[in-house]
Amino acid sequence: MFRNYLKIAIRNLWKHKLFSFINIFGLSVGMLVCLLAIIDVNKAMSYDRFHPHSERTFRIITDMWGKEQQHEIYASVPFPVATEIKKRYSFIEETVNVIPARGISFTTADHKTLPAPGFFADPSFFKIFGFRLKEGVLSEAPKTIVLTDVAAEKFFGNKNAIGQVLDNKDWGQFVVTGVVTTTKQKSHLQFDLLISSSSIPSLVQTGKINSSIESWTNPWGTYSYLLVKKGTSEEAIQNMMPAISLSATSKLEVNGAYAKISFRAQPLRDINPSREDMINFPAGTTLGKLLVQLGIGLLTLFLAGFNYVNLTLARSLTRSKEIGVRKVVGAMRWQIFGQFILESVLIAILAMCLSVVLLELTKAVPALQNVLAEMEWTIALALLLIVFSLLTGFVAGYVPARILSAVKPALVIKGHKVITVLKGITVRKILVIAQFSISLIGIILMAVMFKQQTFMAEGEYGFEKENILNISLSGKDYQKLSNELANMPGVEKISPASFTMGMQGGNNTKISRRDQPFYSSSEILGTDHEFIPLMNLQLVVGKNIPADKGDSAGSMVLVNEKTAEALHFPSASAMVGQQIWLNDSVPLQIVGVVKDFHSMSMFFPIFPLVIRYEPQKFNVLHVKVSEGADQNAIFAAAAYIWKSLNPYDTFNAKWFDKELYERHFHADDQWLLGMICAMVLSIACLGLLGMVTFSSEIRIKEVGIRKTLGASVKQLLVLLSKDFFKLLIIAGCFAVPAGYLLSALFLNNFAYHVSIGVSTPVLSFIGLLALGSVTIGWQTIKIAMINPVESLKEE
Repeated sequence: MFRNYLKIAIRNLWKHKLFSFINIFGLSVGMLVCLLAIIDVNKAMSYDRFHPHSERTFRIITDMWGKEQQHEIYASVPFPVATEIKKRYSFIEETVNVIPARGISFTTADHKTLPAPGFFADPSFFKIFGFRLKEGVLSEAPKTIVLTDVAAEKFFGNKNAIGQVLDNKDWGQFVVTGVVTTTKQKSHLQFDLLISSSSIPSLVQTGKINSSIESWTNPWGTYSYLLVKKGTSEEAIQNMMPAISLSATSKLEVNGAYAKISFRAQPLRDINPSREDMINFPAGTTLGKLLVQLGIGLLTLFLAGFNYVNLTLARSLTRSKEIGVRKVVGAMRWQIFGQFILESVLIAILAMCLSVVLLELTKAVPALQNVLAEMEWTIALALLLIVFSLLTGFVAGYVPARILSAVKPALVIKGHKVITVLKGITVRKILVIAQFSISLIGIILMAVMFKQQTFMAEGEYGFEKENILNISLSGKDYQKLSNELANMPGVEKISPASFTMGMQGGNNTKISRRDQPFYSSSEILGTDHEFIPLMNLQLVVGKNIPADKGDSAGSMVLVNEKTAEALHFPSASAMVGQQIWLNDSVPLQIVGVVKDFHSMSMFFPIFPLVIRYEPQKFNVLHVKVSEGADQNAIFAAAAYIWKSLNPYDTFNAKWFDKELYERHFHADDQWLLGMICAMVLSIACLGLLGMVTFSSEIRIKEVGIRKTLGASVKQLLVLLSKDFFKLLIIAGCFAVPAGYLLSALFLNNFAYHVSIGVSTPVLSFIGLLALGSVTIGWQTIKIAMINPVESLKEE
């Protein structure tokens, strides 16, 4: 019986080639999007599975409540928390503080400088985590360091790294005491090096690291982990947190922004994917993002499944006669149901094969390279695909199989041809409306996202961004490089900065008034006196920071207008000459106020900003060139000068306007979203094409008769297509308000955003109608143009 069903299924697929292609291609596209989501989910679920004591390891996370009960969740904690926990509770076997050391670089004895992100860590790091030392140790002595074997090779080549010295321009020299084996396993802790945590006190004492890192009320700086003794329950660990939380809360300032701090213990296995959106979250992803990815994949697959249901039910006219005959000769309902399910599963298996081919082809797509880079075909993955295709085939075929297997022979003989779910509304119409509604919502959302990202990439930030070359300093002396670049023809001004404006942001810290109990968070921008004219920033009142680079230069600062509001000054002019405090310890004198501008991304509102001379924080050199200068020649000359000064280091530079554009436009993401929208729309159009084709074919004799009686081609086109245009208009009535609402929710995430307006959803709807018109018109014109002699000759 199975063999016969399989033969019938293959013959039906071959007989109706267009419908078979639409179903197979549509399902394969849906499966492809699902596969991409499954691969990404599988990658997310593989984080931190190699640590030997993962069931006994916990990370502490921080909840902070403001005076207005606003709630913030941090993946990090204040530095003293882990030490206090180990001192108080005997069931804690080990603790480790892991403190990020971002944006740093080191230089070897032969002047090779490389960026090397890492962490400050205790020796207990290797007792808790599954990283393995290839040789050496993470010493308890200050100014010692261990490297990954990959980083060691980059710094020292084939030399033995143990005993070698690495120099950081701010922190001094460090001796390499160990080499860590780079693991292929995924971890939320990703590093090139680990610095002994005993180095921190001397760096804080000399002002190289901000002293707030050791504060009980600063949750930014430290990731803390606990290894509990065997047999300790998670409940016992959570029960100890209120006492620690009380200690931290008691140290909050009365006039501060926060009212309460509390801590929670998070099992290591729950870090990735994270169930919560956290501030200061390390590598990995959140459960919400994964669910969105899976949702998009399943939605695309459901749309393809709609096509299968739609086209199968559309062909119910021809298949109902077959079903009626089979039932008359004794076929049972379950047998007919099984035949339709087998046909559906066969289509799903063919679709899965095609989706695997498409998956291999998409590996070359830049937007998908990160997702597919580490993908490996395994037996488990192959079995998963087989089960997935069988399940897809069953789900897609269930509705038409159940409906068609229930057809009664007597009704077929009486001519019942349309299956309805509501009076006057067929299942097929509902599915067409659903498909195009979802497609149109996707188009509107993508159009709004495109507008927003273009706005952020090309918008006015309040500073000059044209004809400026940004050179990454990578720890190099900016003054020597500036002197050489200044001699280049076409160079007008040069100024260093601690971060590139308009990006994510720089160094956030605390500022306060000397005479009042007001304080605020503020961005700190380190630069020199050339920065204001180079960036064409407007001084509202006062003067620029001094050109003198003496010891007191850093104490005279500029602030933006927002600072007046944050620190409760009556006006911008009232700030000039006033003294403020940086982290309650560094006095600063305000010498001028600049007009507000977007120092950070437009995702954020404009924050208070302090501009001061801080040469130790300089990370980028801005080179302003004259308008009309040959940018390619300038870039090449700057690269040559860099190489002559730093022969072992890579020249990293970008033109400011292009860097901003790349940072905010996200071309790869736009391409990926466009591809998904195109897939969804192609599935809907293929389904519509199949519906129009079938509808036209069963009315071909009617068309012939009407043409014989004098109907024009135009009249026939209207007759054949009007019902489908009604469906598209109904879909638009649902999708336009839904797309508008979802777009508004998306834009609400940005402090500065575009307006949706009427044009975006309306033009999207018109575009959908145009595409639908082409899809409908292509087939209906063919039918309307057929010679009636051909269509009626069988009669």
